[in-house]
Amino acid sequence: MKKIWKKIARVVLALGIGLIMALSSAKVKASTSSVIQKVKTKNCKKNVMPEEWNQKEIKAYQFDTEEATVYLLTGGIKYYNKNFKANNQLVKIMVMDDGYLNFSLECGGKSKIYFYDSNMKIKTQGTASEGIEYMTRVKAGDVFYTRIPKGQEAYLASWVLKDSFGKLSQNKTYIQKGTGSYTYHAFKVKDRALVSFEIDSVYQKGDTFVKIEKKKKGKWQKIGSTGKVKGGKSSDDQIYYALSGGEYRLCLKSPSSQAVSVSYEKESYKKKAVVYKKSKAKNIKNEDGTDEIYTQNEKASRWYKITVPSKKVRYVLNFESGTMTGGFDFTVYKKGRKKSIKTIKVRKFDEKMIKLPKGKSTYYIKVSKNGKSTNGYYGLSFFKWQNGN
Repeated sequence: MKKIWKKIARVVLALGIGLIMALSSAKVKASTSSVIQKVKTKNCKKNVMPEEWNQKEIKAYQFDTEEATVYLLTGGIKYYNKNFKANNQLVKIMVMDDGYLNFSLECGGKSKIYFYDSNMKIKTQGTASEGIEYMTRVKAGDVFYTRIPKGQEAYLASWVLKDSFGKLSQNKTYIQKGTGSYTYHAFKVKDRALVSFEIDSVYQKGDTFVKIEKKKKGKWQKIGSTGKVKGGKSSDDQIYYALSGGEYRLCLKSPSSQAVSVSYEKESYKKKAVVYKKSKAKNIKNEDGTDEIYTQNEKASRWYKITVPSKKVRYVLNFESGTMTGGFDFTVYKKGRKKSIKTIKVRKFDEKMIKLPKGKSTYYIKVSKNGKSTNGYYGLSFFKWQNGN
């Protein structure tokens, strides 16, 4: 569930702005302290603090990801200074809308911090230095509490995300409540691209099935294999599809007791960069590498070339695969020889390395996909062997 906060932070960072996570950096702390000192100075005669500080009651409203980002940057992050005083140091969080409550608290000091329900039952806890984050399904009218350590500074944020969504956009995080059947979420790919999804389970129990479908002649056809995110787990960014241009939809199936957070990224790859002939093989420079994709309908092998520049230093080739099914074959040829010296098979999410013989020479690498349904990315890199032998 900590992923939710990190995703919101990534959205803001993409806009060139730091979020609550950045407040822990020395530079921002110094800046924050400077601002706080200025406000204290301005208010010292009146002996008052800004009304936005030290709030004893907070209202949690519903937003989509983009709205939540704006909210957090315009007052959604609540500040508590060392002078905060309340009954048992409690802050009340009142839920104003249905959805999924996101709560985050970071404090100074080493004491324990807690997040409670309306009956003061602990929902989660942690240390002040590490902070706590929590997400749960809520209804309008629900009440929660947290406790600010006495004599410590703290930053608190609480908001509600919608529990379902339609179309997918990049740099956004969505919540989808399970229904027991597939839910469908449309997106478009203009050109050849690698599309990745990070999908995190909200609850411990209940697996989520993930697949992609493409619209062809008015009908939806499945692309690649079906992935699965186990209850209480994250996909760890390992749901990849290499897609050609067209209309697609992400299909999610979770039990009604489960929900998932979803974020989506896309990276374009130009087809003209692919070389299909050995005589025109793409050169990979020393201490460098390259990566490419195979869409489901692409079949032809690709060619790459490297040149070992030294007789004394040994070099290595590293091969990487990123695909949910199948994999790639990397066949290495030495210049002037028809017979290959080695074929390296790399499957799913894995990487392998081979050491090249000592001596100046040129090598060609042919990359082929293994299996008709293989689609995803592969990578090659060429560098000095660390031990030099």
